[in-house]
Amino acid sequence: MIRAIYRLPFSLDVPVVRAFGPGHSVAQIMAQMHPEADLAMIGGHVIPRERWERVYPKPTAVIEVSHLVHGGGEGGGGGKNILSLVASLGLIALTGGIASGAILGGASANLGAALGIGKALTANILAGGVGLIGSLLLSGLTPPPTLGPAGDAQKDRSASASGNPLEANAAMWRVVGERRVAPPLLAQPLVTLDGQDEVVEVVCGLAGPHRLQDIRIGSAEAATMPGVQLETREGWPGDRPLRLLRRYGATQQVNAEIPAHKVEGDAQNILERTIDVSQAVPQRLVYATGQAPDEHQIQVAFPQGVGRPSDEGDQVRIPLRLRLREVGSDTWTVLPELHYRAAALRLLRATIRLIWADEGSVALSMSGRTGWVEARISAPGQTVAPATEAFAVDAYFDGGSGDGYLTGNNLASSAVRHVYGTADELSIYLDPATFAPGQYEVEIQRGAAVREAVWDSADYEVSGQVRDLFGYSGTVPEIALSREGLSDTVAVLRSVSIWNDRPVQTDEVALVAVRARNVQLEEISVLAGGYVPTWGGSAWTGWSVSSNPADHLRDIYVGRSNADPLPESMLDDANMLVPFRAHCASEGYTCNAIIRGDSPVAEAARIVAGCGYGRPYMSEVWGVIWDRDRSADSPVQMFTPRNSRGLTITKDFARLPDGLRVTFDDASRDWQPRQITVWRKGAARDTSRTEQVRYEGVDTEAAARARAAYDLEVLTRRSCTYALETPPESIVSRRGDLVAVSHDILSEQHGFGRVIAGGADQIVLDAAMPLINEPNVDDVTNFDAVQNVDLLGLVSAAAIQRADGTVDVEPLDCVTGETDVLTFASPTTHVDEGQLVAVGPLATETLRLIVAGVTPDDQMGAALTLIDEASELFA
Repeated sequence: MIRAIYRLPFSLDVPVVRAFGPGHSVAQIMAQMHPEADLAMIGGHVIPRERWERVYPKPTAVIEVSHLVHGGGEGGGGGKNILSLVASLGLIALTGGIASGAILGGASANLGAALGIGKALTANILAGGVGLIGSLLLSGLTPPPTLGPAGDAQKDRSASASGNPLEANAAMWRVVGERRVAPPLLAQPLVTLDGQDEVVEVVCGLAGPHRLQDIRIGSAEAATMPGVQLETREGWPGDRPLRLLRRYGATQQVNAEIPAHKVEGDAQNILERTIDVSQAVPQRLVYATGQAPDEHQIQVAFPQGVGRPSDEGDQVRIPLRLRLREVGSDTWTVLPELHYRAAALRLLRATIRLIWADEGSVALSMSGRTGWVEARISAPGQTVAPATEAFAVDAYFDGGSGDGYLTGNNLASSAVRHVYGTADELSIYLDPATFAPGQYEVEIQRGAAVREAVWDSADYEVSGQVRDLFGYSGTVPEIALSREGLSDTVAVLRSVSIWNDRPVQTDEVALVAVRARNVQLEEISVLAGGYVPTWGGSAWTGWSVSSNPADHLRDIYVGRSNADPLPESMLDDANMLVPFRAHCASEGYTCNAIIRGDSPVAEAARIVAGCGYGRPYMSEVWGVIWDRDRSADSPVQMFTPRNSRGLTITKDFARLPDGLRVTFDDASRDWQPRQITVWRKGAARDTSRTEQVRYEGVDTEAAARARAAYDLEVLTRRSCTYALETPPESIVSRRGDLVAVSHDILSEQHGFGRVIAGGADQIVLDAAMPLINEPNVDDVTNFDAVQNVDLLGLVSAAAIQRADGTVDVEPLDCVTGETDVLTFASPTTHVDEGQLVAVGPLATETLRLIVAGVTPDDQMGAALTLIDEASELFA
């Protein structure tokens, strides 16, 4: 069913949703949803109002119904809205059933208002991106391979271990051709502690199968770096899961000190009395886990170590207390009190692991020397004033009988349960039957540091007194021992949730997995080549890394990376894709680009086709048209006033830039961005009159210069736009075809008519033709041998549209004057009655144009937009 959603702009009300059966047009849906609504969108693309009657959404489509938000701007109205033009381009790709046409027009005068940007930035855009390049993007036969005026500064062009992970369910990137790429991370980097070492686990990837070579971390070859392990998958169906990485995590980088007692500077055991005492005792820090992790780690650090510089052998312990509760609950579960002990004046790291699992029958453990040396399920209340309440944990951790603490010396007699410690790591197991998997808040609080020489674990005493290490004592608030000359700073490095599951759930992804120990992971990059089926002479078979634009354009249409691929029956391989592939190969055109996952199919196809001077063709069939030297080609159709009407000619007198500042990723520099300036022929080379453009997929200086020279010349060579209307006969030609146009407004020496008496030597037309014969050579019968057309002078010739639509040109044996009888200079193929003939001076008997757009009308005819052939572009 078609779902329609009515949204009132800027409203927070729940939208109205209705279902419609197949066969409803956009106009019918709009009328029933809201008669005054004037904005219809499908898949984010605006449906122009004039097409509502003719657009029938697919049964699975979602159409958004709303109202246009009309905004002003400096200068009032006027100009075409560039946003709607781009949306119309998307409509062609979306519907597939509308005959495609070039989208013509310049930049909107109100571009800044439409985009909501300031005046200064608007001026920069209009002067740069929406000048020459913007016009080519919207109206050129083969627009440049750019991301468009709004996309030249592509975001997130690289990724590294420090960031740029894809969002959940985000579309992935793919490499067209082969180039170096920094793939986006498919999960957050997972940083854990292994003893005093930091270990980082990273997985990044690309959509679909890729050849992966030369993995680098920064500029260094990863395989040669000590402490680095690598594993790759090319992304073929059936690839086995990664063995190096079998989990993933979500990290909150904290780097915050856990507050200690605030003491006065001159008396390091007296609490600050200038503030509330309750604010001078240690404060809790709160962190939240991810949703139902298998494990949550609190990674702590002691930046200056733990101990006394005056006596480096004097061990000091620091107590920590934790509690947790499920998000949304008011009930806290108190965890055991933990003690960390050391006598080392250097950076120390340690980990507290909360593990949602039943550990089974495992012997208790605790470090006996340094690190995590004690866990407590109880502690008595303070025996000195002021008295405090005793500490007790949740019953889950209490074994019922035995010591209320766990150390390396009382493992057999301790009542502490589910706690296991080593020097660097302390694990607390939380049985899912008791602690339901979910999202939890975890609080951590530190206590006062205590010298090991005055501590008694059995009685929880400091120098023979029971002290509350998390509170204070005395009328003048104090702590048991002075902090003077003590290194006891504790900080939380990270709060990390971990899930014991594969970081990537599909096998059709090319993966690079890295595990590095004590290595600062900079940008991870790889030389990646996208595998695609290639043309084998009779079919698209096999898989190879190819830089030919045609291979990847076809893959964009029907490949597995497309979420909604076309049926292959809709592709025009024979007339479009296969010849385009051969053309690209012969001309040396390549495409080596990064296609972002959020790029629309139409944009990705445009970039790839543009590298071969082509443009996607999305109409009754899908394929590509491409610009090339057609001087030796015959037009596929001829138009005269006998089969068309309303010929108009529009000439653009645009002020062209002197040059282009071209940015491209240079393969010779490891695909690092490079900028060059390409000047227009004959220009003054005024640097203030240049425009900026970024070419995607172009990766050599020669290709960048050639494309820029083409783009600079195309608006000069094709400054005229021609338009005419035709009856249903227009179906013979389509966008990209070479056609011939003859009209008396082009020259008084042009004529046209239908054949009423055919022949091979002579024909008779239904109207008299203006003929001319003023040759500059003696023998015009040897027309094919003449190399310089200018030597022919003015000699009439006939352009004959054959039954198959092709157009032949035949020189005439004639004298100056008018006649309806045409005699050929040499016998030709028999000309049949009814065929269309145009007469004009030889070599200019018709105007050779290219179909840039076909817009159907409701009478089965069409309006054609035409541009000059301009073979000089390829001279």
